[in-house]
Amino acid sequence: MVENIKHFLHKRKYELLLVALVQHLFIGIFLNDLSFYTKII
Repeated sequence: MVENIKHFLHKRKYELLLVALVQHLFIGIFLNDLSFYTKII
């Protein structure tokens, strides 16, 4: 199980980093009310 996760992360690490970067950059555009967002999370 852990080996499968390690293999997936190693194989897809750049795609995951790209998704995280895009999400981080555009969160302010899609969620203008960040205080409301932080209360939900």
